[in-house]
Amino acid sequence: MSKKRDKVIRYLRKIGVDEQHPVFSTMLQYFCDLSESRNLEIYSYLSDFVNFAGKVVLEVGSGSGSFVRYLREKGIEAYGIEIVPELASLTKDVVCGDALKPPFREGSFDIVIAVDIIEHIEDQFLLIKKAVQLLRVGGIAFFIANNFLLPYDFDSKLFFIHWLPRPVADRYFRWRRRNSIVAKKYSVNFPHYLKLRKWKNSLDSSTFEANIDGTFRILGILSKRLARLRFLFDFIDNMGKSRFKFIKLFAPKLCFIVKRKTQ
Repeated sequence: MSKKRDKVIRYLRKIGVDEQHPVFSTMLQYFCDLSESRNLEIYSYLSDFVNFAGKVVLEVGSGSGSFVRYLREKGIEAYGIEIVPELASLTKDVVCGDALKPPFREGSFDIVIAVDIIEHIEDQFLLIKKAVQLLRVGGIAFFIANNFLLPYDFDSKLFFIHWLPRPVADRYFRWRRRNSIVAKKYSVNFPHYLKLRKWKNSLDSSTFEANIDGTFRILGILSKRLARLRFLFDFIDNMGKSRFKFIKLFAPKLCFIVKRKTQ
């Protein structure tokens, strides 16, 4: 763990995050897998939809490969793709590459998973299209992301920043993170229910079947699968601090689910 920790620290420094940065401890914990409960929560949630036994799994944006290793330990054939070389090198089953140009053949996987990745992609629907093309017939893809209604961004550690117009958000981000910043501008774009509905309608319905889970509808009505929301609520709590638990009352994570019906 010490070698891995040192490698992650060097990577964080390389991208401009030192020990005094507000997000340093969170990122270090995330990449060093100090919170294994996250893997259990993701696995338990997804198991309500799909049986992992005998399936070939791809995690998009796998970071240090924590979830890939978790699945491997359960005897599941799992792989990952990660664009950052320093993180991809931490796990042998993680390939360094761009998810928008995946180095895999179409129809290679039974399950594709992307957790907290899509909000960092500029062309989000392109990522979805590329990912679902990797599915075999009967395969299923999961895209899990923070809800736009969430008032707090755990990456930048700032309230309401993603609700602001992008030029204003950039200025606010640089002002609050002027001493040590991860990026020169704010680049997070959280999806909301209406955007997921647009994605659902844009997919070829003869080939793919899309559904949305874990969101309040326009009038604040919860999804039918209330049991599954426990993961979505707890996940937010685990990534934040106890004083932010109130957010789980109205902004659970969103999960966009796509199943491939035909070739």
